[in-house]
Amino acid sequence: MASRKLKTAGQVNKELMVEAAIKAVKERGLSENAAAVEFGVCRMTMRRRIENPNPEPHGITKTSFEDHKFFSRFLSRHKELSMRITHATNRKKDREWTTERCEEYIQKLQKLKDGGFLERPEQVWNLDETAFNTARMYNRVVARRGVKQIPSQFDGNEKECVTILPCGNAAGVQLKLLALYAGKVHVQSRLDGTFDMIYHAVNSSGYMDQILFANYIKKEVLPAITELLTVIFVDGHFSHVNNLLLVRYCQDFFKDTGKRVEIFCLPVGQTNHLQPFDVSAFGGIKKKWHSYSRNALAGGMLNTGEQKGTPRMDISRKTDAFKANLCRKYFIGGFAFLPFLWLVNVIWFFKDAFLKDTPTNMEVQRIRGYVIKSLVGCCIWTAALAAWIVVFQTHRVEWDELGDRLSFIIPLGMS
Repeated sequence: MASRKLKTAGQVNKELMVEAAIKAVKERGLSENAAAVEFGVCRMTMRRRIENPNPEPHGITKTSFEDHKFFSRFLSRHKELSMRITHATNRKKDREWTTERCEEYIQKLQKLKDGGFLERPEQVWNLDETAFNTARMYNRVVARRGVKQIPSQFDGNEKECVTILPCGNAAGVQLKLLALYAGKVHVQSRLDGTFDMIYHAVNSSGYMDQILFANYIKKEVLPAITELLTVIFVDGHFSHVNNLLLVRYCQDFFKDTGKRVEIFCLPVGQTNHLQPFDVSAFGGIKKKWHSYSRNALAGGMLNTGEQKGTPRMDISRKTDAFKANLCRKYFIGGFAFLPFLWLVNVIWFFKDAFLKDTPTNMEVQRIRGYVIKSLVGCCIWTAALAAWIVVFQTHRVEWDELGDRLSFIIPLGMS
């Protein structure tokens, strides 16, 4: 038998007060209002408990989130929530991110700033490796809108099959990414279709090592550096830390060009919060990759069960800016002799224009303006169309041949 969930002291105290109030009503003859005031409980709660001493659990405990219709209605009632993708984070490493380590990290960044390494975006470069496989899936959870990362903690390590190392700077320059495969020799099929846009590498483990990382920096990153002072942010992977070969390459590059390169290692275990590629890029890319791999393994054509049926747009879950732009397009489209677009505009956006909780919002005011204009245009078109129908039906016979030419269906008379 499943164990009952433990209650807090506040919950227990509330139940005791309700029971004491009910006892006072039954034994002392107090009215429900007086007992509710004396014991500080809700009168309706006390009345329901008197009518039903053993109530059944209610609310979300009786409804399963596996019910798609209920789940859709739940999200529609809570506009601040949406489906988000969880991001794996290690519980042990999260506890290691203390105030002291955070302050030490900020001091190192300030030292770089004082040294002139953070003056222009072209000076700041970033590298980060990630791995891809065809088995691991992301979990979907409910979270607040706009949240970029949802932690999903795990214990231990996980093995991947292909390592990818992208590189770019803060100015938007993106270099060839490094694709590292496990094996002893290159396979031609891996090179096909890449159009020389990928730096291919291979080793026995499939994981980054110091030689591969240093050679990639030498052949791809250093030739792309244009500033005299440059910093490269990397994580604390063993191939990045104490890499003597990389240090030698940077020293030789400084002697040949006069350009100084600093390698800055982010705090160990915190790259999922501080590494730009982890925070902004890898989540969306891996989402698409796992969606593709999941369907490929299932034999589908990139069509999951979640995409069955005709896709539809839930306008209520869109942002006000999106609604304002869509409302404007429908309003402009109505001038192309399509007055029904104005009618659709009024029906779709009436609630957002006049029943919104934030009427002073700039986007809401734009929607209201387009809705009013669409309503006026729709009324004018309706009045003009009705007037034309009345005039035509009244004078069609008098217009003789012109009336017949304007008639789509000529009514048959009786001989």
